[in-house]
Amino acid sequence: MEAGIVSLIVFVLFFGIIEFGLLWRNINVISDAAREGVQEASQRTRIDTYHQDAMDVIAERLEALPRGDATHVTIFEADPATALPASGEDLLTCITDCYRFDLNPVTGVWDLDPSASWPASDHDTCDYVGVYVVGSYDWLTAFFGSDRTIGETQVKRLEPAPGDVTCPTAAAPTVEPTPTPPPTPTPTPTPTPTPTPTPSPTPTATATPTPTNTPDPSWTPTPTPSPAPTPTPTPPSPPDDDDGGGGGGPTPTPTPTRTPTPTPTSGPTPTPTPTRTPTPTPTPTPTPTPTPTPFPTPPPVDT
Repeated sequence: MEAGIVSLIVFVLFFGIIEFGLLWRNINVISDAAREGVQEASQRTRIDTYHQDAMDVIAERLEALPRGDATHVTIFEADPATALPASGEDLLTCITDCYRFDLNPVTGVWDLDPSASWPASDHDTCDYVGVYVVGSYDWLTAFFGSDRTIGETQVKRLEPAPGDVTCPTAAAPTVEPTPTPPPTPTPTPTPTPTPTPTPSPTPTATATPTPTNTPDPSWTPTPTPSPAPTPTPTPPSPPDDDDGGGGGGPTPTPTPTRTPTPTPTSGPTPTPTPTRTPTPTPTPTPTPTPTPTPFPTPPPVDT
């Protein structure tokens, strides 16, 4: 299977190379024949046999092609701008200012069509002559079609005839110089005044308030009343003995101790800060005053 596909591709490529090679040969031969024929015709200005001399050169170049590959030749007065007959007729059917030759397929001779002519006496020095050669190529394998028509046109100016020095040139028309208008002055644009920006007022700095130190509240201790001294009871004196002797002196009465009362500190009453809750100072507990122990009275001594 693979060999058949590859063989088919190789077969097509091989015959395609041969076909296009032969086609390129026909194109080159026909182009060369037209170039050589117009060169010969341009050098035969006002010579009666100029068209036959040019056809002989063309036929000689076309002998490189198989018979039938070139079929028609037209020699005509050409319009250099379009490379077509100056008479405006078709290249294959023109009869005015042209010669047409057709190949006889039986004899292989190029027959002149008597209905068309361009006599040498009508040549003007420096006219243009053109040569149009028509051929064809028949595909061998018919893979690319049946045949292809090839047409080649070459145009060249006729050389000066004997006795003519050069080509006549028509006088150049007098051209009146066109006055150039003075340049229009370009108006200078008036500059647009640029508005001056109004300075923005500088904001006045606000004075920062000086923080007022709020004095911490000083708490005045509350005086705690000292307990009144408790009088120590005086023990009863023992009864006197019969002898009248005193049993001892009187029992001393304890003197009450006075506790000094603290005087409150005078001063401005502080304003308490609402955000701060003062912690009350604990009230000191008074220390009890020691009670003096009474000296014991010695027992009476009997005498």
